[in-house]
Amino acid sequence: CAQCVTYNGTGHEIKDEIVDDLIKFFKANSGDEYVAIEPHSFPFVEYRQIKEAHVNALYWKGDKRLPEFVGGHLSEDTFLLGIKEWISGQDHRQLDDLNKNAGFNFRLKADDHPDIIITSSNYAGNSSMGNGEFQAYYVRLNQEQLKVLEPNIPYTLFAENKSKEYVWKVDEGVKLIMPVNYETFILEKLNSTFPPGNVQLDANIKNAIEFFQHSFSEFEYEGETISIHYQLQADASQIAQVPKISFSAEGLSAMEILMIICHRASMDYRIEGTTVYIEKNDR
Repeated sequence: CAQCVTYNGTGHEIKDEIVDDLIKFFKANSGDEYVAIEPHSFPFVEYRQIKEAHVNALYWKGDKRLPEFVGGHLSEDTFLLGIKEWISGQDHRQLDDLNKNAGFNFRLKADDHPDIIITSSNYAGNSSMGNGEFQAYYVRLNQEQLKVLEPNIPYTLFAENKSKEYVWKVDEGVKLIMPVNYETFILEKLNSTFPPGNVQLDANIKNAIEFFQHSFSEFEYEGETISIHYQLQADASQIAQVPKISFSAEGLSAMEILMIICHRASMDYRIEGTTVYIEKNDR
C-alpha cells in the first residue's frame, strides 16, 4: 500500500515538511494495517512564465563553476548557456516554455573569425538545481560549427530575438572560450613520437619518470611550444614497493614506453590538461 501526495509550490525541492510527512507515514504504518496520513499543505502557486531571460554565463566542459551533476557528463561538442532567472515554486517546465516562446536563436562572434549561428537544431535540453542557484540550456554544436570554433578564442554571444514578449538578453562580459583538448593532443603526440635508437632503462620509478620528462616534455601545437609535465602520484610507502624497472626496446613509441613503465610499476596514467599523472592503481 502507498499514499501519493502532490505538494504545491515545491518544484524539485525536498522541504522539511515533506520529510516530516514521510516519517509520520511510516510511523502510522508500522502496524499490520494501512493508515493514510494528513499531509502538509503548501500554498498554491500559480504557474508563471519567464518572459525576459538574462544569459549570465557560458560553460564549456571542465569549467570549475559547473555543478558536478552537470559537469561530470558534459560531452566535448556541447556547452551550456546559463540564465539568471528562476521562478521559485515551479519546476523545469518554465525553462521549456522559455525556449518554446522565445525561440533559440543566437550568434557567436569573435574578431577576425566567422560567426557561428545557433538555432533550435542546436538545442539539446536543459538542466537546473530547482532552487534558482543554477539553470542552463545545453547547446550541442555540429561538426561544421566545431570546425569553425577556434579554441582559446573568446566568443561573444548575441541574442537574435524573434519575439517582443519573450526575449533573451546577454549580460555584459559573458564569453564562450573552448579550451584546447590537450588530452587528445598529448595522446596523439605520444603515439606518434619515436625516440631515436635503442631505449635502455634500468631505474626506480622516480628516475623512470624523470627520464620521460627529459625525453618527451615539449611538443609543437599550432606554432606554440606546449610543455608536458609528468607527475608521480604516490606516497613514499607505495614508491618503496615498486620494483626496479628494467627493459630494453627499440622502435617503440613514447606511449608504448609509458605503458611498459606503468605496467612494471603496477600503476596507471591519467592525462589532465598538460599534465600526465602516474598513479597507483587499485588492481
